[in-house]
Amino acid sequence: MKYCISCNKEIKHRTKCGTCYSREYTKHNKAKVLSNKKKYRDSNKEKLNLYTKNKKKQNRELYSFYEAKRRARKLKATPTWANLELIKQFYLNCPKGYQVDHIIPLQGKNVSGLHIETNLQYLKTIDNRKKGNKYDY
Repeated sequence: MKYCISCNKEIKHRTKCGTCYSREYTKHNKAKVLSNKKKYRDSNKEKLNLYTKNKKKQNRELYSFYEAKRRARKLKATPTWANLELIKQFYLNCPKGYQVDHIIPLQGKNVSGLHIETNLQYLKTIDNRKKGNKYDY
């Protein structure tokens, strides 16, 4: 019997199991893997949108929970002195292809910001996804 040299899982052939092999391939060919993922997403936009829509429909309660959790975080991060009308206008004036982003994330790893108008910015959707819950000093 053979065992994976990385995780000691029982395997039939090779020196590594599929998971370890895939992880190593991704690590060494990250740019190529990311490029292939982007090409796939671009060429299968409708298919992926339909998949996401169906997944949300099948797991309605779970997604409702996530949305409620985010709303609660936002409420908790909104001080009483915040100008809610300005915040609302900021969201309403968001250009097409952009998303409203918190400069200092509401729930960042090192720092957490407030839900106020001076902490908001417009970012392209892809840039907002890349940024995630990070804050670059």
